[in-house]
Formats: sequence, C-alpha cells, structure tokens
Amino acid sequence: TSQALIPWASTMKAPALPCVYCFVAVKSEPLLAMQSLHRHRSRLVGNSTQLVNQARGFLLELGIAVPRGKHHLRSDRPSKFGGSESR
Repeated sequence: TSQALIPWASTMKAPALPCVYCFVAVKSEPLLAMQSLHRHRSRLVGNSTQLVNQARGFLLELGIAVPRGKHHLRSDRPSKFGGSESR
C-alpha cells in the first residue's frame, strides 16, 4: 500500500538494526590495576581540593582571604592565626 502512495518506496532499504550484543576484549589484570589506581588518585585529588576550598570559604566568612592552593593555606597559617612560626 505504501508503494502505491510513494512510487520510490520500493527502492528504500530498511535501516540496519543496532548490534544487540557488543563484545569487548577482556582487560588484563595490570591494565585493571592501573585504571583502579588512576580512579583512586582522581578521587583523592578531588577530595583534597574540596576540603581546601571549604576551608578557604570558612576563612573568607571570617574576613581572612587565603589565595588558592593548599600550600597557601599551610604557609599562611602561623601569620594569620596568631600561632607560632614553628611547627
């Protein structure tokens, strides 16, 4: 019936169906270990950045501006908070 309505319908091909089962190669144990290390390191860096930014935010609420980076937070601590210069 569609051929009667659309003369070129007989020349159209049906779209290819997507692959139902997509197979991937099995990853080696050293590769999985490396990916795991990268994931853990990324999470640790993210947590560290989050904590430093949170501390900077709290200090900014108190009127103490600390530049970005945890090294600034560590080095400015004695002078800004009235602590001794030694650790």
